[in-house]
Amino acid sequence: MTVLALVAAGCDTSPLSPTAPQLPPGVAINVDLALYDRLNDSRQREGLPPVVIDNDLSLVAELHSQHMRDNGSLTHQDRLGGRVGDRLSRSGVAFFRAAENIGVAIGHADPAEFLHTEFMKSAPHRRIILDPTFSVVVIGTVTDGTETWVTEIFVTP
Repeated sequence: MTVLALVAAGCDTSPLSPTAPQLPPGVAINVDLALYDRLNDSRQREGLPPVVIDNDLSLVAELHSQHMRDNGSLTHQDRLGGRVGDRLSRSGVAFFRAAENIGVAIGHADPAEFLHTEFMKSAPHRRIILDPTFSVVVIGTVTDGTETWVTEIFVTP
């Protein structure tokens, strides 16, 4: 069984699939890198420059993915009620503009391929990925057995 939920505009969703197969341990970092490669491949196909990954800020995205996983729902709000800009500001990040894509894949053998394909099918997610004004991306994933929770933060410094 494959379950997907994506959010670009702040809707909450709680997908559950107790019978999905387990993902291998340590897959989260592979998912981060695979998502990064896929989003830059998509940008290149559209003639856009690549975004640069900022590993120093990955904790901001990872903590949000963990928050969503812990609460079992997709949301753009953190535990303090803040949104992506608030999370970046609290982390001391200076930025002009920020947006995020969030999603969860449950029981999929290749969560990065699955999530990126679904992001690109969704107009709001696709618009963020292909926005030429974004030059930095922060990706944080949390894998918990069958579930892979993802936060992609795009930034214009």
